[in-house]
Amino acid sequence: MPTKRMSPARDMNFLNRLVLLLLLALSVNAAATSVNGTLKNTKNEPIPYATVSIKNSKQGVISNLKGKFTLYLSPGNYVLVTRVLGYETNEQNIQVRQSILQVTIILADASQKIGEVVVTKDKSDLAKQLIRKEQARRKSNPDYLNSFTAEYYCQ
Repeated sequence: MPTKRMSPARDMNFLNRLVLLLLLALSVNAAATSVNGTLKNTKNEPIPYATVSIKNSKQGVISNLKGKFTLYLSPGNYVLVTRVLGYETNEQNIQVRQSILQVTIILADASQKIGEVVVTKDKSDLAKQLIRKEQARRKSNPDYLNSFTAEYYCQ
């Protein structure tokens, strides 16, 4: 089956739009300033794979193995939010100007407290006990079980 070819006028219109789109993308990127940062802990060791985002925005990146990250932002004031498991969440105000901005963020260790742990010599399986307890509860309260709904897509 032969393919349809666009007319030369439509080809030029398409090319003009493509060039305009590329120029627009380049101008937006040219207005952005590079924010280069390093994440470290209190022992001055790099923190890899942390999430660095702009507060109240969908823009963010993940730090690399050496704790380094790069964001491209327009000039203005921002709050960098840094999150990673095992460390306190950090918020840092930055002011982006026309020149490249270097940021070093120090994250404090997060202390986690757990409840009391009881060790017994009982060999019964706790998971089986929990399942039996829920099965008995299910028989006494069928409305509770029917209150759960789910929508799913199966292909």
